[in-house]
Amino acid sequence: MDELAVLDRGRVVASGTPAQLRAAEGGELRLELSLPPEGEDPSELLGELPVRFARRARTGHRVLLTLAASDAARAVAWATALRTADRIEGYALSPITLEDAYLAATAEGGAAPSREEPAHA
Repeated sequence: MDELAVLDRGRVVASGTPAQLRAAEGGELRLELSLPPEGEDPSELLGELPVRFARRARTGHRVLLTLAASDAARAVAWATALRTADRIEGYALSPITLEDAYLAATAEGGAAPSREEPAHA
């Protein structure tokens, strides 16, 4: 794939190669929590958070948290404690994905307006 364009409401809000779009997030990591059925999202309880998460997105039983690489050890310790207490089914820490880059670019107020023309479908 040569280059991608991220559209939000018909406007290009980001573009570049997949590597450039992922790198735009400044070396952040993604912590994915798998919640049990009917489980509460522990990232909504602000008093329990060990680190500041740049973004939080929940889809079904999955919570995606974006954090600075320097906070990885504390975030993993927190997720391990949640897993031990059966508050989550599992977790994974990984580099930023294109999905994360899309969420960041299309977040309400999170993207700088592009000077490019609106896309026409």
